[in-house]
Amino acid sequence: MKPILFVGLVLLGTQLVLAQETPAAPDPMAGAKARLATALEKTATLRDVAFAAKWGPAEDDDADAAATAQQLGMMQSGKASGSWHDGLLHVRFEGDAGDELAMSGRFAIAKDTNNDWCARSTRFADGNATSFVPDPERLLRLLAGMDLAVVHRAVGTLDERPVEILSVALNTDQVADLAWSDAIPDTVTNGGAFRLALMAAAGGGARAAAPRPDATVDIAITLDPALGLIQRVQFRSWTKANDGQRVFFRGGAGAIRVVTGGGNRNRNEKDDTDDADKTDAKAPLQYEDGLPQRSRKKMDVNDLDVRLTDHGTHKAPDLGAAAARLLRR
Repeated sequence: MKPILFVGLVLLGTQLVLAQETPAAPDPMAGAKARLATALEKTATLRDVAFAAKWGPAEDDDADAAATAQQLGMMQSGKASGSWHDGLLHVRFEGDAGDELAMSGRFAIAKDTNNDWCARSTRFADGNATSFVPDPERLLRLLAGMDLAVVHRAVGTLDERPVEILSVALNTDQVADLAWSDAIPDTVTNGGAFRLALMAAAGGGARAAAPRPDATVDIAITLDPALGLIQRVQFRSWTKANDGQRVFFRGGAGAIRVVTGGGNRNRNEKDDTDDADKTDAKAPLQYEDGLPQRSRKKMDVNDLDVRLTDHGTHKAPDLGAAAARLLRR
C-alpha cells in the first residue's frame, strides 16, 4: 500500500472513531422542559383553582374587526372568570347579559340576568350558542400530555413573585388537537385557506376530513419555580389575512357568516410602513412576555390569555338547590 494512501485511511478511521465517540450536544432547554412538564401535571391535578380568561384579536390589532364581531354577537372575543373543583366547572362571562355556566359530568346548566338555572348543553340560558367556554383544567391536561418544544426561557415577576416564563412552539398536530377539543377558541386557528375550507364544508355534500388548522401558534407559560405551579398561559396565533373577509362562527349546522371589509385592509396599509416589519426575516426572534415578536403584515393575530389563582384554596361557589338538582350533585 502506498504511504499516502495508508496515512489517508488512518486519518479517515480516526475521524470516524471521534465522530462516534463525540456525544450529542445537550439540549439547553432540557431542564426547562422537565420543569414545565412537572408543573403542568401538578397544576392540572389540583382542585379548587380560580381563573380569569380573555380571548380575541391581539391588543392594538384589528380593532374594527373585533368591534364588528361584537356587534354580530359572534363571541369572537370575550372575557370570563370562574373556577374548577372536584367534578365541577363554573364560568361567569363578562357582559350585560350576566351569563353563567356550570358543568358537572355529562350535565350542564346556564343562567343569566333574566333566566334562572336551566338545563343546557352548548347554549346560554337565552338559547344563544356559547361558542367558546374556557376550561383551564382541560387545557392543562391536554398540554401535560404533549411533548412540548420549549424554545426560549426568561425570568420575571408576576404579582410581585419571581417567575419563569417558558416559550413553546406548537407543531401542526398539537394545534389541531387543541382546536378540535375546543380547548382554545376558533379565532386562534381560523385563517386563510382553513376558513375557506370550512365554508365549503358548510355547503353540504359528503363529509370530508376537516383540514388541519392553518396557523402558527406560540405559547408563553408562566410558572412559579418555588411552588412548581402554572400561573399563566398565553396563546398567540398568526394566520394569513383573507383579503378583508372574515368568517364568524356561532355554532350549529351551517352557522358560518362572511363579513367583508373590516380592519384587515387598514392594518395591512399600516404595516406596509411599520419599521418592525422591515427587520431581517432571518434574524433571531425577539421575545416579549414570552411571546415571539413576528411580523403582523397581512396576518390575523389573536390571543388567549388565562390567569390562574388560589391554587387549591378557592372555595366552590354555592349555586343553589336548583343548580344542584339539575347537575345531579
